[in-house]
Amino acid sequence: MKPALTRRFQFSVRTMLFAVSLIAGFIASVGHYGGPGIFLFLAGLGGVLVVSSIWNRSPNRATLGTILMLVTLPYFGSASRFIHHTTQRVQVVVKDAHSGEPISGAQVSLYPTSHRNPRLVAATDQYGNALLQARFKTSNHQLGLGRSGRIWLWEHTLQVESFGHQPLTCPLYDMTGKTHDLYGSELPPVVVELARAR
Repeated sequence: MKPALTRRFQFSVRTMLFAVSLIAGFIASVGHYGGPGIFLFLAGLGGVLVVSSIWNRSPNRATLGTILMLVTLPYFGSASRFIHHTTQRVQVVVKDAHSGEPISGAQVSLYPTSHRNPRLVAATDQYGNALLQARFKTSNHQLGLGRSGRIWLWEHTLQVESFGHQPLTCPLYDMTGKTHDLYGSELPPVVVELARAR
């Protein structure tokens, strides 16, 4: 029969590993990183099963954990190509919120949220359009014959100002979503409606 101290220690390790796996799963499911987060969760779960099999002397757990970690190897084999950058055209359309008419001469700024530089600035034309060439981080990896990639849009802030209207400052992803398919269509136009100043 195992001593009480050993049993308590094993229970603590199991509880800790279980908690870590739950946290990793939560991060993988709701985090920004999508597919990479899922692979990281699977690799972590495999590690949890292998470690727990040592304490429980369970070869079945060790086998399952090893299989899970091996499944993630193709992804981690391409990890050196994970972080990239891409330049994308961002079209911003500025309209009057009351009339729906385009606003010309509005100043549109786009900048990284963390340090505000470099700041891209453009003025809208007679149709309310402003074009910016912005640089974004991307996640890009290849598994077998397929590839996938996402453009990270949550790291930039959009600011729009026009005389006679209330200024707008918000995260870019409020208008676009947090990511966009790297290999799909271009970014859709960002439509901004400015309320009139009181």
